[in-house]
Parts: sequence; structure tokens; C-alpha cells
Amino acid sequence: MTPQSLDLIDKLFGRDWRGRRDDAEVTIRGYVTRAETMNDLERIRMHDGDAARLLQECSDLTAQLTAYRLSLAERYNALVTSPTVPVVKLVREPNYYDKKVYYYLRTYRRYINDGTDVEETSARYAGSDRKKAFSDFDAYCKAHPGIIAEKQIERRGWER
Repeated sequence: MTPQSLDLIDKLFGRDWRGRRDDAEVTIRGYVTRAETMNDLERIRMHDGDAARLLQECSDLTAQLTAYRLSLAERYNALVTSPTVPVVKLVREPNYYDKKVYYYLRTYRRYINDGTDVEETSARYAGSDRKKAFSDFDAYCKAHPGIIAEKQIERRGWER
């Protein structure tokens, strides 16, 4: 991407307390009145200025969204061509509100280039089905040799 495209994307998304925003709402608002209903010259000049401002905002937004589409295409191509590895995770997640523990058996595709995981499947087990969750995890690992297997089953600090 060109530096100009990156600047347009930064303008589209703006900044927050972390220094950048990951999402943005796009709106353009204006109030217009039919020209034939206006008789005051100053009011006509004011509405003409508002229309010019709206046109400029639309033009700026068109350029920003075009740069955004270019960045989406680049990200798409990067993900399509990036090598991946399969990952299986068994995660223990206590629920603070209902005071129960759940186990999640999830499979992912991990992109080697940036290390991000994309979830493919998920199965939830109640705390009373702990043994079944462990046996399903072991069976999945045995059925898929060479898969990256991760367990995150330790208690959290607030549970002690």
C-alpha cells in the first residue's frame, strides 16, 4: 500500500485512547431544503455552502473507502497464500456468574506468518463432563498426529 492509502485509512478509522481504532462507523449527515421554497438570499448561500461541504465529505469518504477496499484485498491475498498449521486446544473456562466450569475443545487454523488463530470448530463440555472432554481431546490428538495440541486447564487466580 502507498503512504497516501495508509493516510486515508487512518483518517477513516481515526484514533482512540490506544492510538488507533479497529472499527469505525461511517455516516454523512446533512439537511437540505428544496430551492424553490427559499426566498432569503443568505439562507440560499448557507444551503449552498452546506451542499458543497457534503459533496466534499462524500468525495473524501469515497477515497477513504477505495483505500480500505485495497487494504481488504491485500489482507485477503495474504491470508489465502499464507501457510497454516492445524491446532487443537482444550480450554477450561470458569463462569463467574453461574459459578460453573466449562471445558471447550476447539480446533483452529494458525497462520504461520502472523500467528493468529481462526476457529474452525468448538465443542462445549460441562464441568461434570471433564473426563469426556479430556478423552475427546486425547482421541483427536491421536487421530491427527503432528497437530499442535494445547491445554489451558489451570485454575484462574480469582478462583482460589
